[in-house]
Amino acid sequence: MGTNLKFVKATDINMIPRYLFEQVKPAEYDIDRLYEWAPTLLNNPMNLLGVFIDKEEAIKGVMWSSYNPISNNIQVHILSMDREYQGGPICKEVAGILEKLKKKIGASGIVATTTRPKAIERKFGFSRSKSVIMEK
Repeated sequence: MGTNLKFVKATDINMIPRYLFEQVKPAEYDIDRLYEWAPTLLNNPMNLLGVFIDKEEAIKGVMWSSYNPISNNIQVHILSMDREYQGGPICKEVAGILEKLKKKIGASGIVATTTRPKAIERKFGFSRSKSVIMEK
């Protein structure tokens, strides 16, 4: 049994409840900057900012991903769901959305950066990459 949520492309970041961005851990990004740059993100065809809505069209989740033509991968930047939908069937639904997008654009893979690799492996079927993220 699914969540009965529908994934639709976001047309205005201001429609997305701020708490969905605030609950992403660790919050190493500037949410105000995300809102400031949102018009550019929304107008870039390489980006997909979408929301999960319920029957009443209330927003219950957000996913921002982009296509990298050099690596030919879809990069998931943010996935945040209302607490009532975390875990469970939404994981399978998100994986399905990403697989459809991958097939549609002919991407080789899907990449996600996370602080919870075991959960991503278990819930979404991802495996750890040989690549390592380096910071300065």
